[in-house]
Amino acid sequence: MLPNSYEKEKAKPEEVLAATLGYQFNSKSPKGSKVEISKNTGRPKHAFLKGKLLGTFRPYDGFFLPTMDGAKLLKMKKIEVKDNDAAKFVSQGKQLFAKFATPKMPIGTRRSEISISTNMIFPGEEVSVTHKGKIIAVGRALLNSEEMQQMKRGVAVEVRSHVKIEPDQYDKFLHVAQKQKMKELWDNKEDEAWEDA
Repeated sequence: MLPNSYEKEKAKPEEVLAATLGYQFNSKSPKGSKVEISKNTGRPKHAFLKGKLLGTFRPYDGFFLPTMDGAKLLKMKKIEVKDNDAAKFVSQGKQLFAKFATPKMPIGTRRSEISISTNMIFPGEEVSVTHKGKIIAVGRALLNSEEMQQMKRGVAVEVRSHVKIEPDQYDKFLHVAQKQKMKELWDNKEDEAWEDA
């Protein structure tokens, strides 16, 4: 037994969250996030922000599994679904097939930062699925980026969490998302300054 002064200090739950998010997603921990500890194991179990569940720590390896709310705050690697019908299925919790998957760069990544580690999706990674810029699901990639682009069969992403909307309400949901995106583009002050120059 080592003296108390030599004993390794245990990391705080919020420090574990920050380190995990940095390692997995190259993201900072959202300010004000709280971590729930498991009573059985004493390890981090869930992460919350203002009462909303951001994600769960996988018990056997400590990896972070984001929810829909968590995906909006993290720089996750994204897979775009361009086909409207495929997007409807994914938004209902169905798996995403390779023929409809288009890997994208994470938001906030600069061209100078592009490397294999940032633009390549690997099997087992947590990814978000988007349609016309809106996150519709999160899950685990089963194929890498090249396989998604080349394969015409097989599941690309195993969906774990998805938007909670009814099938007949999807078009309305998409219209609201597009309307919000257009407003952001129209209200862009940098573009206005460039036009006035």
